[in-house]
Amino acid sequence: MTKPKPDKPFVEGLSIAGLLADKEPKTEAKAPARRPGWYDYQTEILDSEEGWIYEKLRRNKKGKKLRKVFESLHGGWDREGITFWKPKLNDLAFCEAKRWMAVQYQKNQYPKITGVFEDALKNTPFCCIRMTKEAPGFAWIVFPHYEGHDRGVSWEWWESNHKRRNKEEHLERPNCQLRQDIGDAWFAYEERSRQIRERVGLFEQLFHKALEKRYSDDYYRNNRYNQYKKKLVINGREYLIGETNGRSFGVIAYPENIITEIVEPLR
Repeated sequence: MTKPKPDKPFVEGLSIAGLLADKEPKTEAKAPARRPGWYDYQTEILDSEEGWIYEKLRRNKKGKKLRKVFESLHGGWDREGITFWKPKLNDLAFCEAKRWMAVQYQKNQYPKITGVFEDALKNTPFCCIRMTKEAPGFAWIVFPHYEGHDRGVSWEWWESNHKRRNKEEHLERPNCQLRQDIGDAWFAYEERSRQIRERVGLFEQLFHKALEKRYSDDYYRNNRYNQYKKKLVINGREYLIGETNGRSFGVIAYPENIITEIVEPLR
């Protein structure tokens, strides 16, 4: 029996397996990985722009290529970093294509998980429990109901969770219906939507790095009176770049946020 081929990464060196909840995590034993960019300066030469570590020859000359070197990219303060190969930033069209693929993935995945909004709104107020690290190992959660206007779905920790005086005291249940099924579905939605947003955000960062590498010098050199505006057509998609917040260079308008309307002259 042949083993299935691993998924091809969007960017060489970029692992997104941990972001895909619909795939089973692999548990194969692996040797401890060296941190990104690690090299032995006594016997090796690091060239981060070329993305390679070379054999170190006499007079600090480069010898043969030993291995690629990858740079770190972090999804957030509490998330593990991922890595990418820096020379890929020279290919703006490549980075844009992968960003667009991630945006389309987000667009396709959200309808699969947003149905929980209607279920939650129809059943408020309700309560459920969430597991905790502190004793007694769980706490009550309440999804309140709001009259008169739509405030969306929100939840809060039940007040009695914080009023108990000792670990053995019984946790008072909120005075509303128990709907553990909807509560579990809601928190699964929160986690899955975070994964999808993080996935898009990582490719967004890579696209911006490639964009800045190619155009930011031109922007800061020629942006007198905030006049620098440039329309890029990348893989058939239009991006407007220039001033974003009064000081910084970036994307003013993305293709997925632009509605094009053709106005014909009256006859």
